[in-house]
Amino acid sequence: MKRIKFLVLIAFVSLISGNTYAQFKIGGGLAYGTDINNIGITLNTGYNFTDNWAAEADFTYFFKKDYVTFSALDFDANYIFDFGLYPIAGMNITFIGVNIPETDLGDWGTISSISASTTEFGFNIGAGYNFHLGNSLLLSPEMRYTIGGENYFRMGIKLMYQFD
Repeated sequence: MKRIKFLVLIAFVSLISGNTYAQFKIGGGLAYGTDINNIGITLNTGYNFTDNWAAEADFTYFFKKDYVTFSALDFDANYIFDFGLYPIAGMNITFIGVNIPETDLGDWGTISSISASTTEFGFNIGAGYNFHLGNSLLLSPEMRYTIGGENYFRMGIKLMYQFD
């Protein structure tokens, strides 16, 4: 029994003292939503667990258009192939808001302001590519389709700084 405990201890110590790999990255970019028909800005963060596996969380704010605002929060997993291409798969939360101000119709009266909002949940599928710009910068064009309560296609580009 002592021998088994000793072997387990040796295995555990070798696991935690081995060469670990982790890289945190942060950045921003631009996106275009086709069904939203508007441009947005993105804030991106990610964590590379290995050379190939990464998790990312992104927030996209689409500029207000025709009294409507859209934003998207994405939680994705990526498998990065050795040549830079990666598929995107994950969860999405889309926030939609409408705010129409009070309108004066002159002799016909006034229409009160109207506002409403909703939150839709969905799934992301897509692909991206990492262009390495030196040791710490990544330029990554991406495209993804969100399937769920609100279906839309997005394409964009982001610039990420990778901490070693």
